[in-house]
Amino acid sequence: MGPSGCGKSTVLNLIAGLVEPTRGAIRLDGRSLTGIPAHVGYVFQKDTVFPWRTVSQNVELGLAYRGVPRAERERRVREAIRLVGLEGFEDAFPATLSGGMRQRVALVRTLIVEPEILLMDEPFGALDTHTKLRLQAQLLALWTGKRQTVVFVTHDLAEAITLADRVIVLTSRPGRVKHVHAVKLPRPRDVIRIRETDEYAHEFSALWHVLGEEFAKAEAAEETGGAA
Repeated sequence: MGPSGCGKSTVLNLIAGLVEPTRGAIRLDGRSLTGIPAHVGYVFQKDTVFPWRTVSQNVELGLAYRGVPRAERERRVREAIRLVGLEGFEDAFPATLSGGMRQRVALVRTLIVEPEILLMDEPFGALDTHTKLRLQAQLLALWTGKRQTVVFVTHDLAEAITLADRVIVLTSRPGRVKHVHAVKLPRPRDVIRIRETDEYAHEFSALWHVLGEEFAKAEAAEETGGAA
């Protein structure tokens, strides 16, 4: 988390191998990253599904690129579509789906190839509250089964607390690590009921104080720049 423009998406692009660091190095499993790692998946803010492919065809894309046999692809696609509640839409094209449904397609298209590290850049930011909560719950359920590492960028403090084990707060530009907060809420987590607990309120208050300082600094810098 951090103010707009502090480098959150850049960090994800560095991990994904899409951008080379000007200094330092990105290390995965103790080794310096070179190129685009095969075991990293990326879910963007925009759903990025292919409009000319059906739901099933979108979901199976990564498996097809990896040469998974057709029968195995079909089995895994059916299971993945069931997990995100899209049964009955297998042959639908993205233009006929809601934004939340398209994002579910994009999410499961990435998860089906079983990445060891999942990068998520504000994937639920443009969705309404009900759809966002539903997708948060589905993400937690899917993560519980695989337990892969997830690096999740969000502007939504409630979302960060609901999903994360650790929240890393970045400063305003130039982005630096300001604070690393360990979320102490027990798992499994109910995305709705957890917000009614005193423990959640404590986590929110502690992080809001840290974030508020950076938002105030960013706003002051913008005002100063505008006056100049």
